[in-house]
Amino acid sequence: MTPKEYDVVRLRRALPEHGVEAGREGTVVIAHGRGLADATAAFEVEFCDGLDSVVVTLVADDVDVVWRQMSGEEMAVVTAVVAALPGFAGLLDGLAGAFVRRSTDWILDIRSRTDVPEVDVPDGPVPVRAFVPNGAEYRGEILVWVQGGRLSGLEYAWVTDDVPTRWPRPDEIEVVGP
Repeated sequence: MTPKEYDVVRLRRALPEHGVEAGREGTVVIAHGRGLADATAAFEVEFCDGLDSVVVTLVADDVDVVWRQMSGEEMAVVTAVVAALPGFAGLLDGLAGAFVRRSTDWILDIRSRTDVPEVDVPDGPVPVRAFVPNGAEYRGEILVWVQGGRLSGLEYAWVTDDVPTRWPRPDEIEVVGP
């Protein structure tokens, strides 16, 4: 995955000339050639350690994206599942500017904004069934997870032999209340 500005990345190799060891996490502060899915596109990555920081120019092959900004498609899925549930809509306040990281291809950990109040809801999956039908057939469902009063996960659990190629659009999700 090509890093974008503000993504948190993990360094694949040591940079002894800058005092940065392999495995260290940093933040992309500038992405040169934005939009290019090219391993040679350059990125300015800031590594901070207490009061000291260093900014290093790297290419996509030098890093792995750890946390990235949540996409509009992913936000739309979460909103479709959570918005109509009484008492849970406040969770969406922390969604704009949220970051995600992939646990697997169709499971995302969500790091919601912390500058909005926590919502008093139970930890665990949001208590609705969010089905993803394919015509008359059941294709799978969407699970949205909460921990500590904030959104914490998004999962697409499919039951067919065909692996999904994208998140379903809101109009493709059938939400059934608690």
